[in-house]
Amino acid sequence: MDEAERCHKLAILEAGIKRADGSPDQLMKQMGAHVVEVASSNLRQLKQELLTLPDVITAAQLGSRLRVLIKNSHADPVAFLKLQQNIGPADILTVVRPSLEDVFVTCTGEGRQ
Repeated sequence: MDEAERCHKLAILEAGIKRADGSPDQLMKQMGAHVVEVASSNLRQLKQELLTLPDVITAAQLGSRLRVLIKNSHADPVAFLKLQQNIGPADILTVVRPSLEDVFVTCTGEGRQ
């Protein structure tokens, strides 16, 4: 996906159906989600809890952080996450730039075939 970010335009296909196309920047802006990285001491438990929430698209552990995609119906995704039971006061939540992998996750997968 790193190489794809250098393209002028690309398309995401799933089972022969075009799910999205445009420049990498366009795709990231239009993906309909915020991306928040969480640094916490209980990432596994937190991931399991967050995945049960209807407004969480996905949560994936990347090293010592949890990368969480939240529907952009929440204007403040950090405030939304801080309301969750397993987010502690020492946890660090940061809104980050989406990646093309995030775009791929939001426009493909379960329920689309």
